[in-house]
Amino acid sequence: MGVMTDTTDGTGLAEARLTLVKLGRALSYLAWFWVLTTLVILGLGFILLLLGANPTAGFVEWAYRAVDRSMTPFRGIFEPITLGDQSVFDTSILFAMVVYSIVGLGVRALLDWLSLKMVRLDAELRWHEDQRRIAARQHEVERRANAAGTTTGAEPGGVTPPAWTPPRGPSSPPPAPPAPPGPRVPPPPPATGTTWDRPDGLR
Repeated sequence: MGVMTDTTDGTGLAEARLTLVKLGRALSYLAWFWVLTTLVILGLGFILLLLGANPTAGFVEWAYRAVDRSMTPFRGIFEPITLGDQSVFDTSILFAMVVYSIVGLGVRALLDWLSLKMVRLDAELRWHEDQRRIAARQHEVERRANAAGTTTGAEPGGVTPPAWTPPRGPSSPPPAPPAPPGPRVPPPPPATGTTWDRPDGLR
């Protein structure tokens, strides 16, 4: 029973750790997708500014708004370089893309570590389940053996104890078997008309 209890506790701990790792992996995937989306928006905005796109167009206006939201922590770090009437080389966007790329690499490394951790925890959980099944099977075999020994009067191992015999001393010989009865001899018949001689010659 102690083995089964330890195995059950190990299984519960492995399941809890596996659940936490799966939750962290899901959150890391969300962060990874957000970083990728931000990089795509920043790259699109940088190209539109470099090519001097019309800011009054709907798509360009939406792209610039998205760039402004992503560039909030980096706005004003570097001065944009004007290349023409509407063409702008914004170095701040490039710097923001470098920072977001570094963050993305960190998130990707975290994802790889969590994936490896999840595989190991899954293998540990399967091991605990196998040990629990083996312990349950052994317990069932022992229970059946004990039940069979109780029913037949045998010991728990299924071995019948030998009959008890009183001990004998080292010098006492074993008891001799009784002698077989001999033939029965009938008694002699009584004598009739027999005359005994007396010592004095009297009859």
